Amino acid sequence: MAKSDITLLKKLIADIKTLDRKMLISRPAWGEIDFETLRETLDRGFGVIDQLALLPIEILSTSTTKAITEAATVLKSALDGLNTFSIKSSAQGENLGIDKKMQAVSQKIVNAEDALFSASAPWIPYLAVQSGDIQRNITNLNQAVKDAENSAIAAKEGLNRSNAEMQQIISAAREASAAAGAAVFTHEFSTTSGKYDKAATTWLKVTTFCAGMTLITAALMWWFTENNLDQGAILQKLSTKLVMLGLLLTATLWCGRNYKASKHLAAIYQHKAVSITTMQAFIAACSAVTTKDTVTLEAARAVYGNPQTGYVDGAVNDGDVKIVEIVKSILPSKE
Repeated sequence: MAKSDITLLKKLIADIKTLDRKMLISRPAWGEIDFETLRETLDRGFGVIDQLALLPIEILSTSTTKAITEAATVLKSALDGLNTFSIKSSAQGENLGIDKKMQAVSQKIVNAEDALFSASAPWIPYLAVQSGDIQRNITNLNQAVKDAENSAIAAKEGLNRSNAEMQQIISAAREASAAAGAAVFTHEFSTTSGKYDKAATTWLKVTTFCAGMTLITAALMWWFTENNLDQGAILQKLSTKLVMLGLLLTATLWCGRNYKASKHLAAIYQHKAVSITTMQAFIAACSAVTTKDTVTLEAARAVYGNPQTGYVDGAVNDGDVKIVEIVKSILPSKE
């Protein structure tokens, strides 16, 4: 491919991108006249130009490059005509002449955009693939598949050579995986507990503020009184004060409940994190399978149960949840 073809195409793309897209639709000099009907066409045409500016067009064939260059040249000419469009070229009052001129300019833009889209659209996906890491990722994936196949063959041969050794490897891998999973869950539970604890601190401050405002408002209402009021005025002011105090008291109670709920959740998630950490410590210290099973079951009760924290009324420690049966079904067989 001639370097001049690519240079010309890149120059055309750069020239088109320099045009002000908004000024091609309307401008103050045109008054009420605009090319709003071309907005979608211009957006599509500039979209193709923007894509070509980012993609590696150097890898296109000579014929394809020339076809796109020809279409881009026509589009550039049509856009220049639109950019230099002026209503002063027609005699004042000749609206029909202006309409015909606008239709001619619009049709040139539509035809040029269609030509550019037809010449460029089939190649944009190909250029996008070549510009990214897709091909490299495919190669790496194929290599990973081959490596996995080789590893499977090697593992099978190793199993045939020494079944006992393979069982030890599987057991070690299982324990390592369990430890890693426990560490992840412990971190997540601890992080969540910290978030709820911070939220509880915020709600406590808001509750204290609302309580203070309630007390201050009540004190002010008690201190500032008016004498010689008739019964209607007394009822009106009393009802207003009761509504204000009721709203402040309700806000205080609602914020207090949010504080208790946040502290309750923080305590529960901290309990879960401590339970998993304790479980790992006991399992590491135990050698008997039955003992490890018992520890796992108790840890499941602690993690998935609903312990009492004292912050929320009615919380029940549901230790016999169905998760215990699920844990039993996935524990390693003693056979």
